[in-house]
Amino acid sequence: MPNSSCIRETKRLDKKKPCGYITQKPDSFIGLFGMIHAMSLDTPLFALTIYTFITLNFFGWEFLHDKRYIAFVLGLVVLYVIARSSLIIRLLLLLTFIGVTVYWGSIQFMLVRHKTSVAGFINDSGVQVEVAGRYLLLGKNPYTESYEYSDLAQVPFLDDAGGTKNPALFHNAYPPLMLVLSAVGFRIASQFLGFFDIRMVFLVFYTVLLLFGFVKFGLSERLLLFGILVAANPLFLNSMMQGSNDVIILAMLLWGLLFLERKHVFWSGICMGLAIAAKQTAWLIVPFLLFYAWQNRKKGLVKNFLLPMGAVSGFVYVPFIVWDGKALFGNLILYMSGSLPTSYPINNFGFGTALVAMGIVKTIYDYYPFWIWQGSFGFLYLVLFWRAHFRRIRVVHILTGYTTLLCIIWFFNRFMNFSYLAFILVMLAIAYLWDNKSVHLT
Repeated sequence: MPNSSCIRETKRLDKKKPCGYITQKPDSFIGLFGMIHAMSLDTPLFALTIYTFITLNFFGWEFLHDKRYIAFVLGLVVLYVIARSSLIIRLLLLLTFIGVTVYWGSIQFMLVRHKTSVAGFINDSGVQVEVAGRYLLLGKNPYTESYEYSDLAQVPFLDDAGGTKNPALFHNAYPPLMLVLSAVGFRIASQFLGFFDIRMVFLVFYTVLLLFGFVKFGLSERLLLFGILVAANPLFLNSMMQGSNDVIILAMLLWGLLFLERKHVFWSGICMGLAIAAKQTAWLIVPFLLFYAWQNRKKGLVKNFLLPMGAVSGFVYVPFIVWDGKALFGNLILYMSGSLPTSYPINNFGFGTALVAMGIVKTIYDYYPFWIWQGSFGFLYLVLFWRAHFRRIRVVHILTGYTTLLCIIWFFNRFMNFSYLAFILVMLAIAYLWDNKSVHLT
């Protein structure tokens, strides 16, 4: 029961103000604290997102460091603070930032690149996927062809030891579906626009990702947080706009999990099969899907879920296995593990860099059996996961389990890129929001 002093203080509050707002003068310390306390949680998150994105791109590409653009997005922050009591207006302001930054920004990069250089305003992974797609259209095997005389050779490369020879000139680490999407995108875009940029495909899947957020969370505070923490995540946006393809996997995995949660198991299997055929990142979700299907085997998940998933991924992989299975295995597995003379070097941050710093691995080009650490800790985690969810596993457990296993595998990997960190951050945010219906921002 509140004491009398609390009651008297409550009566002094303006009844027209929403709960939590203090009517004292803003220049008083207590009043300022009350205003901060009353501020929605998403407001500082949105401001931090804008600030981080501006900071990352202050010396970046084209209009992202233009003073007019910076003033515009800072103005969005001011409007966001003013509109903190209206969910719809805050969503519109967030979508405005996404529309101007992601869509218009990506289009600007594509046009500038088209007018200047094929190697400009995009990273080497984006260029390689484009080239590989064209190889497919020419009837050439992207896993056996050299990239030394392609557009990829024009992209500058520098590793941590000062090496300038890009190992991607000799290998292609992307599974077949990614290359097929590039080939299809090139055929369509070149026909209607006269040029192609792989980010055209990325924007399609980014739109699919936004649609997932709306379908999953509806017009709610969770949708707002999804937009800020996932769709507008600065690290994720930077990676995607520069040519990293994680948005494709993210969209397919999330739709697959949503279909699974809503018992549309056939369509879930289709989405998961496509994700597995597009990138190695998705392979790690398979143990959790098998566990889920085993627990729900009486509901026909083996036939209606696992069979479509296996059929779709097999439909993509089998032609390339028949074409040259050894080359496919060498590019997707051996090249990434460091087992080949021209494998990707140890770089960026993670366990591999620590081993080089300690002198356990002599140079960044040497082979080291990272798979022992990955397998040991990964298997241990799967056992613990099995024991923790032996009786019942829900879709959100698949999401959290997959994200945790991904962290383990990537930490003990030969290399860990910033795009990996961005992917982990958005996955953690989605895992937090997935079943958390108690989110209240004010």
